[in-house]
Amino acid sequence: MMKGKTAICVAFCAARALASVPAAADDGMFPFVPSYDAPENVVNMSHLLDAPAGKHGRIRVKDGHFVNDRGRVRLHATNLTGPANFPTHAEADRLAARLARFGINCVRLHYFDDEYGTFMMPKEQGILPLNPKSKREFDADRRDRMDYMVAAFKKRGIYIDMNLHVARNLDERDGVAPGTPWANKGFDQFDRRIIELEREYAKNLLGHVNPYTGMNYLKDPVVAVVELNNEDALWRVYRNDALNYAPEPYASEFKALWNKWLVKKYGESKEIDGKSAAKGEVPIVRHCDKPDDALRRDFYMFISDTEHTYWTGMRDYLQKDLGLEAPVSATQLGYSTPHLQAELDFVDNHAYWCHPSVKADWAIENKAMVNSRGGCVATLAAMRVAGKPYTVSEYNHPYPNFYGAEGQPMLRAYGALNGWDGVFQYSYNNRQNAEPDFNEYFFSMAARTDVLAHMPACAAMYLRGDVKESGSQLVANMALEGYMDRLVATKGKSFAQGIGAATDGKVPAAAGLARSIAIDVDAKSPDVEKVDLPRRIVSDTGELVWDNTDMGAGVWTVDTPNTKVFSGFPKGREFDLGGVRIAVGDTKLGWATISLTSHDATGFGEAGRAARVLLAATGLCHNGGAKFSFHDGSKISCRGADWGSAKTVNEGIPASITLPAPAANVSCRALNERGDPKADVPVAADADGHAVVVIGPAYRTVWYEIAVMGK
Repeated sequence: MMKGKTAICVAFCAARALASVPAAADDGMFPFVPSYDAPENVVNMSHLLDAPAGKHGRIRVKDGHFVNDRGRVRLHATNLTGPANFPTHAEADRLAARLARFGINCVRLHYFDDEYGTFMMPKEQGILPLNPKSKREFDADRRDRMDYMVAAFKKRGIYIDMNLHVARNLDERDGVAPGTPWANKGFDQFDRRIIELEREYAKNLLGHVNPYTGMNYLKDPVVAVVELNNEDALWRVYRNDALNYAPEPYASEFKALWNKWLVKKYGESKEIDGKSAAKGEVPIVRHCDKPDDALRRDFYMFISDTEHTYWTGMRDYLQKDLGLEAPVSATQLGYSTPHLQAELDFVDNHAYWCHPSVKADWAIENKAMVNSRGGCVATLAAMRVAGKPYTVSEYNHPYPNFYGAEGQPMLRAYGALNGWDGVFQYSYNNRQNAEPDFNEYFFSMAARTDVLAHMPACAAMYLRGDVKESGSQLVANMALEGYMDRLVATKGKSFAQGIGAATDGKVPAAAGLARSIAIDVDAKSPDVEKVDLPRRIVSDTGELVWDNTDMGAGVWTVDTPNTKVFSGFPKGREFDLGGVRIAVGDTKLGWATISLTSHDATGFGEAGRAARVLLAATGLCHNGGAKFSFHDGSKISCRGADWGSAKTVNEGIPASITLPAPAANVSCRALNERGDPKADVPVAADADGHAVVVIGPAYRTVWYEIAVMGK
C-alpha cells in the first residue's frame, strides 16, 4: 500500500533529523565487496542447508518435482564456469563456506570440458590438458582440484549439477572429421564417432572415484542432476531450412539417415522431385528446389526422431549401462522442442535480461526489467512443461546493466510462486581468480555487490519457502501435431514454445506473475479461457506485486511474514508491506532495491516477538574506475580500459524503514563487508511509537542489522 507523498515527506524528513545522519562527504559511492570468509552473523544463511549434501537420501523425481527422503527439494543455485571449477584446496574451502553463507545449496559445474576464454580474458585450461595429440585425456591436477571442491561442497550441504558436453571440440586428432561448428554443435546428435567419444568422456568423468568422498559420481548423492548437452540440439541447426547445412562428410551421413527415415516411413517407392529415396538420392530439405509442406513436415519429424534417439540413448547409457542414479536432462528449451525435452527426467531453461553480444564492440541494454510486463521471468514461466521438474540453470542481468539487483530476487520469488525446482544464477565466477574484488566479466557474481547483497533474501524466499507456491495452475495444451503445423507454416521460423503460442495469445506470459502456469505437451488438459491482466499484477497468494501503473516507473514488491522486498522507482512514495513501511529518498538512478530478511523467521517485531533482521539496500554499483559510454539511447558499454579494475563501488541508499515494534525495543547497526557491526544507527519513533530506522550514504555500507527485543 502506498501513502500520500506529503505525509511521507514529513515522516521521512522528521525521522532523518532525529537520526542525525550526516551528509556524505563524497558522491555517495564507496568500495564494498562482501568478504570471502563466512562469519556466523545475520548475513549467514547456511543454517538453511542440510549438510552434508545427500544426508536425506538421493534427489529423485516424484510427482513432477525433485524430492529426497525428507520431501520436496528446491535448488537455490549458481554456476561455476570454466577455470573457476578448479580452485586450490584452500580456495575451495572458502568458496564452499561463502556460497553456503548466501544459502546456495547447489552449484552447476559448467564449461569445464575444454579451455575457456573470450575477447576479454585469456584462455585458461579446463579439465583436459592442453594436449596437441588428443582431447580424451584428463589432467590429474585439474581433476584433483575439482574432486576436492566437490567434497568441500558436500560437507557444507551444497549439491552439484554436473554438465557433460558444453565446449569440447573434437576433431581429427581423435578420429572426428573436421568441418563441424564449434564444439560439434548439432552434429553430435547423429555422428557415431562423436557420440562414442561423448559416452567415453561421461564414463571417465562420472565413473571416477573421488578420493575425498570415497564415492564415484555415478552413485554419490552430492550429484543432484546431470545435464547431457548445453544449448545444443539438431533443431538448433536445422529448424530453418536455409541455414547451416552439413559440410562433407557429415552431409553424406546426414542424407543417409534422412533417406533411411523416408524408406522406413514410405517404403522403397518414395520419390521426391523425381529422385528415389531407396537409391539414396533424396536431398535434405534445403537442397530441394521446391520443398512442399508434406516434405517439410517429414523433415522436421526426422529431426525430432533423430534427436529422440540421441537423447534417450545417452540417458539410457548413463542410467542403465553405467548405473547413474541422478536425474538427467537433455538440453535447454528454445534449442529443442518441449516435446523432446519432456521425455527425460526434468526440463531445463536459460534466460538473460539484456544479454551482451560478447564481442569486442559490445554494448548492452541498460533497462530495468521492472518496467516490462514480467520480462524474462514471465517468458520462463510461460515455457514450463506441466508434470516435469523445471529448472532455470542460467539467469542473469549481466554487468554493467545498472539494474542487476532486481533480477535474482525476481527469479527466486516467481520460481517459488510457480513451483519451479531449481533456479541458478549465472555465473558465480568465470575465472581462475577465486576471490576478485571487482567484476571481471559480464556474468560473474563473485564481486558484484548489488547482487550478492540480496542473496540472503533470495535464499529465504526460495529455499526457506517464505514465498508461498501458487494455489492453482493454469495449463494450456501444446499438442505435437499443432506445434508441427506452425513450424511447417512458418518454414521453421516460429519455434515459439510458450503458453502464448499454445493458446494463440489468449494467455499472456505475464499470467505467470499471478499464478503458476505451464504447457501440456501431452495435450490432455481442458481448454483455457482468455486471460486479461491489469497493469498491477498481484499473485494469487497476495504476496507478490508487479506494478506498471506508472509506465516507466515500475515497482515490484514482496510481502511475506519473514521477507520484504521493494525494487523499482519509488518517486517519493511510501510502501506498506504488512506493517513494514519503506520510503526511499533520492538515488542516482531514481531506482533502488531494498530487502529485509528475518534471519530466524520470527518476523519483524510483530506481537512483541524478538527478531534479527538483515536490511540490504543497493542502487548503482560498478567497478571502481569504470567509465561508461552510452549508445542508441538505451545501450551502455565500458570497453577496454574503461571496464575498470578497482574494487567494486556502491551507492549508499537513503531510506526510511518503519517497523511494527516499539522504538525502545529496536536497535540498528551498519555492517562491514564481513557482516559484522561497524557503527550504530540511531532509531527514532513515529507518531505511534513505532521504530523508524533511517539509513544513508554516510554509513558506507549495503548491509544493516536491525535487532528487535522481545517482550
